[in-house]
Amino acid sequence: MSTSTVVNPSGRPAAPRPEGRSTGAVVPPVPGRRVPPERAVERTCIDCGDTFLGGAKARLCPKRCRQKNVRFNSRKYDWTPERDEMIRSQYAHLGAKGMGAKFGYPAWQVQRRAAELGVARPSTARPWTPEEEAFLEEYAGVRATESLARHLRRSLVSTALKMARMKLSRAVREGHNSATLAACFGVSAMTVLVWVSKGLFGKVERGPRGRLMITDAQILAFVRDNPRAFQLARVDQTWFLDLLFNREAGARRKRQ
Repeated sequence: MSTSTVVNPSGRPAAPRPEGRSTGAVVPPVPGRRVPPERAVERTCIDCGDTFLGGAKARLCPKRCRQKNVRFNSRKYDWTPERDEMIRSQYAHLGAKGMGAKFGYPAWQVQRRAAELGVARPSTARPWTPEEEAFLEEYAGVRATESLARHLRRSLVSTALKMARMKLSRAVREGHNSATLAACFGVSAMTVLVWVSKGLFGKVERGPRGRLMITDAQILAFVRDNPRAFQLARVDQTWFLDLLFNREAGARRKRQ
């Protein structure tokens, strides 16, 4: 068997390799190919007929024929008859999450396929009523999204998406946490938490990660009903006057 010398891109000769693979002679490999240079062989494109360097099973040249003949799969999730049969037989026992973990697909995709196969009921989203939209417009930025979702008896994701479509900000504009309120009253944060635990602010909402949201209305009621719980000389005067005169909530809120 005859041999030929392979020349590396650096110009140095490589170890001799036998001829006879595919169409025959091993030709100098071109750098940048996926096939290792020592395994590159001369092939003939079945589309255009040109010769090129590639692996032993390469059939199309990389210049234009390979890109031209690529078949793009537009479906991200491939449902085969075998998987459909598994859904029919195991969906009632495993559910969408269990089947999704088995296929590596998200649960919503499995649920949609099960509905198409008649195994599960199609998910029908509850439409939003004008009263619910008015409630979101009134309390968006005042109450946390979690609180709004609980009041409307909807999921957090559904409420957040609806607020995004209505272009309503989810950031809470009104509400002091224990640290900022402590700075305003000139006391420690622990003192504010004691007031909250005693119910001096009424029912306090909690935002993300359990953050307290004590509104200006609750603070006014606390000042009116508990004038001896704090020392007026230690209160931030600018913030206190702004609170009493009912100016825009948070316009001059003290931040520590």
